[in-house]
Amino acid sequence: MKTNKFFTFVFACIPGAGHMYLGMMKKGILLMSIFMGLGGITAFMGMGFFLSFLPVIWFYAFFDTYIMARAELEERRERDTEFMESVSRFCNGSGVQFFEKRKKLLGGLLLFFAVYALMYGFVLPVISNIGGDFWFIRRIVRVIPTLLVVFLLFAMGIHMMRSNNKEDFSQFMLEENEEKNKNEE
Repeated sequence: MKTNKFFTFVFACIPGAGHMYLGMMKKGILLMSIFMGLGGITAFMGMGFFLSFLPVIWFYAFFDTYIMARAELEERRERDTEFMESVSRFCNGSGVQFFEKRKKLLGGLLLFFAVYALMYGFVLPVISNIGGDFWFIRRIVRVIPTLLVVFLLFAMGIHMMRSNNKEDFSQFMLEENEEKNKNEE
């Protein structure tokens, strides 16, 4: 597959699209999902501090696309597979252990995000918009999605901080791996 320099540049400007253009679908989809997911969280929850991660992801994807464009198709496919294997190892091995050891910290972070979203997505806008006919009802209807996410963050954070069982997350990952192995056979 011969790549066009112009199209490589155009697709490299969209995180993940350049990798997909080069035939590295797994890495491209993962990069695009992370970029769009972070952008969605920032827009939906009003958490502007996540914006600082978007340029890092964009620059990584842009320059990695140009590095991969110089490689042959087979090498790109090998690197795509190696990349996904390392992500899989992280999720099934050291990554799981990392999250299990820091369960209370992660729970606290989820609670922090929930409080932040509640304050900036609901409390402060309601306080600043006091007055007018039916202002409260309009505001409640507009922020129901934010309140649902806040509720989920609170629930997950409290569950993680109360949970002493390291087996919960490990058991889930083991079941996923067993199901994957059965499907492969």
